[in-house]
Amino acid sequence: MTIKTALEEKYNHKNRFRGTYLHGYLEEQYGYDIFAFGRKKKFEEGIHNFTIIDNNGKEQDVTFFLWKGEVKPLAEWRGFLVLTVDKKAYQYALKCYTEKKQLL
Repeated sequence: MTIKTALEEKYNHKNRFRGTYLHGYLEEQYGYDIFAFGRKKKFEEGIHNFTIIDNNGKEQDVTFFLWKGEVKPLAEWRGFLVLTVDKKAYQYALKCYTEKKQLL
């Protein structure tokens, strides 16, 4: 699985979970926080672990924290995609997920 930021040519907004963002080292690596998956994905609310292939072809383990948005007319989703080994970003995303924060 790949991801692309809104600054990249191959970014496809149809593959985005609007209201979710890259955070921590992953955001630094990609240089932007708005992202979409390389192809359409289906996720339920929850914490999802999987591997992505970065722009250099390197595999990276990530965690996708995903919860429902409650503030209308904002996006349906809230959440963060972080590197699983990025402890600071992981803990922040887990805290936001647990508290179901709406403004990120």
